[in-house]
Amino acid sequence: MMYFAYEIWGVSGFQGDVSLSIDDYVHIAASSFTTLGSLTHTPHSELAVIIDSISLVGFMMLTWSATYYYNIFSNSELRDN
Repeated sequence: MMYFAYEIWGVSGFQGDVSLSIDDYVHIAASSFTTLGSLTHTPHSELAVIIDSISLVGFMMLTWSATYYYNIFSNSELRDN
């Protein structure tokens, strides 16, 4: 998504002359999705909104999966008794 936004659609996002490979895009997306936030390139303007939304989706998936597993294990303890 970031590749298409930055390279194809021409969305502004990085200051200066930045040349990114596909590995850089994967690194930025993975760091954002896992909510680590340690990016090698700092995005600005429209691309920052895209990266923030990727981080939000990653955080929501982490929260939902933790809640799902909590419900499974808490219900299994009730059935065992």
